Amino acid sequence: MAGKDQTRLNRIFGRLGVRLWGPFVLGGVISLAVVSVMLYFSVNTQRDQTVFAQREVAQRLAAQAGSYMAKLQNDVRTVANVAELSASAESGSSRKSVLMTVSSTRSLSAWNSS
Repeated sequence: MAGKDQTRLNRIFGRLGVRLWGPFVLGGVISLAVVSVMLYFSVNTQRDQTVFAQREVAQRLAAQAGSYMAKLQNDVRTVANVAELSASAESGSSRKSVLMTVSSTRSLSAWNSS
């Protein structure tokens, strides 16, 4: 009689295992799908944040470079105007040396400040 009860229990649990196999696999597939969707949105969000940060840095750098170039042009124009006014006795080559000195001084000061 003990063997008959054991066989009956095996049959019940065997059927239960087969019945629960489908929901178990379905739960695993749903879990993988949810993780995949979360990973996809996480990667996209991080990519968007990185692109935004890079664009912001590039815009700031472009603005700083533009203002530096404008300042440098104004300085060179000022030196050129002063050099023209006082150049009646000086030659053209010394005017160029003055402009080059101002330009190199400016670039060195900009290099040291960054």
